[in-house]
Amino acid sequence: MDARDLAVGLAGARIAIGVVSLVAPGLVGRAMMGPDADSGGTRLLLRVVGARDLALGIGVLAALDRNAPVQGWLRASAVVDGLDAAGSLLARHHL
Repeated sequence: MDARDLAVGLAGARIAIGVVSLVAPGLVGRAMMGPDADSGGTRLLLRVVGARDLALGIGVLAALDRNAPVQGWLRASAVVDGLDAAGSLLARHHL
C-alpha cells in the first residue's frame, strides 16, 4: 500500500465516522461513552466533531484529486486526533 492509498483510506474512514456522528450521534455516544451519553449536549458535541471529521476527510480527498498538497490536511487530522485522545485520557474517570 502506497502513501496515497493510505491517505485515501484514512480520509474515507474519517468521512464515514463524520457522517455517522452527524446522522446518529446517540448511537456514537452510547458506543463511546455508554448509555448515559444520550443527552442533548452530547449529541450536539458529537455532531460538531462529526462535521469536523467530515470536513477533514473531504479536504484530504479534494487535495489528492487536484494533486494539491495534502500534508497540511493530514497534519491537521493528526493534531485533532491527538487532542481528542488527550481529552479522552483526561476524562477517562468520567466516562
